[in-house]
Amino acid sequence: MPRYLFPLLAAVGIWIIFPSQSTAAAKIMYVSTVHVINMRTDPDMKSRIVGQARSGEPIAVISQQGGWCYIRTPQGEEGWVVRSLLTDKKPLAEQLQALSQKAEEQGRLIEQLKEENSSLKKYVHLFELTEAELKQVRNKNLRLKNRQDQIWAAIGAGILLFGWLLGLITRGFSWRRRSGYRYLID
Repeated sequence: MPRYLFPLLAAVGIWIIFPSQSTAAAKIMYVSTVHVINMRTDPDMKSRIVGQARSGEPIAVISQQGGWCYIRTPQGEEGWVVRSLLTDKKPLAEQLQALSQKAEEQGRLIEQLKEENSSLKKYVHLFELTEAELKQVRNKNLRLKNRQDQIWAAIGAGILLFGWLLGLITRGFSWRRRSGYRYLID
């Protein structure tokens, strides 16, 4: 393996692991309320204009020097702009659009919840009806059980009364045992 290949691979590995500081440190900012700002070759108002950044565009700030920022536009153009023309806040139109989308989503969610609530109210009503029916069936079952107990008590009392009457009636009879069997001979 050639001697220069190892340092070259090490340099490429370091570059992959630790990418250039300018892309890692880029901070996203936006052009403030000014419609268009000029990008210049150097941080000086007298330097040549190399491009323009529009209001509301997300701008990557690569570096800062004094009251100037070196930026990159979404189209890939780079240049220096005055720092006071940039802001950290998203443009109002973009904020309004995001809030409108969020409000629409919330409205759809509210409608879904209303439908679900209506469905659940139907189930609550069915549950209440079922609970009332169950209570009626339990009461009817209890009445039937009490009536059945009364019937069995009446049957038991009737059998006891029948036995007592039978005892009174049969008291006068004497039961003698016969000493043998008689055969009728013709």
